Amino acid sequence: MLSQVISSARAKIPVFSRNSPAPRSPLVLFLHGLCCSTSIFRSAFTSPHLAHVSVSSIDLPGFGDSDVPEDYVCTIPALASAASDVIRSLAPKHDDIHVIAHSMGGAVALLMDPTLLGPNGPVRSMMIAEGNLIPEDCGIFSKKIAAIPRAEYLATQYTHDLARFGPDTFPYLDMARAAPHAVHDASVSLVVESAATSPSLLDRYLALPVPRVYVCGDRNEGQPVVSRLRGLCEPVKVVSDAGHAMMWDQPDAFYKMVADWIG
Repeated sequence: MLSQVISSARAKIPVFSRNSPAPRSPLVLFLHGLCCSTSIFRSAFTSPHLAHVSVSSIDLPGFGDSDVPEDYVCTIPALASAASDVIRSLAPKHDDIHVIAHSMGGAVALLMDPTLLGPNGPVRSMMIAEGNLIPEDCGIFSKKIAAIPRAEYLATQYTHDLARFGPDTFPYLDMARAAPHAVHDASVSLVVESAATSPSLLDRYLALPVPRVYVCGDRNEGQPVVSRLRGLCEPVKVVSDAGHAMMWDQPDAFYKMVADWIG
């Protein structure tokens, strides 16, 4: 697995890649969620289902191995701008890019530069894996963090969360490598963007100019967003015996689903 660093608005973004033996092969680009990093997609780089394509995953600014100054405000639009810069950097080497966005990464993907999507852009499809589309999607994690004043969160609450959401409880999270201010900034912004209207994140999803699909774990099939999508006759793919982090719970099934989707 190779790594390169791309600069974006003072942020240094690590991009982890495994290139396919085929020249100019399609690229599958993974975007992680809140308090995660590229490590949640580690099985993608060895999955036999993705052996025929190139695979990349990035650490969004403030998370994983990314390096951002303390005055860098890690809002969802800022993270989306950084992801857009990464895609522009990777696009010359690939004819097609397929974005797989998890949790917070779904909101990031939907706020990326729209010129990157569609017939004139490099992004050919988008898979949202339990990504934020409606306000209810923030209830489990980000809404609780956003409700705490920033100074208080940085001074005390982040340390408590580090213990509560550690690897023994949530092994797919990578909170120890997340900048405290990035966790709070992104949580506040995620709540704001999920409640936005005209357009909402759901509107943006429905208006995507590329093929789209929503994926959930079967343990979360009862979420309001799934009912909303099915009510709109939108396709929803379900990973069996999996929760929010279906790529961690059932990597073989998830990456086969990804391969079938881009195929």
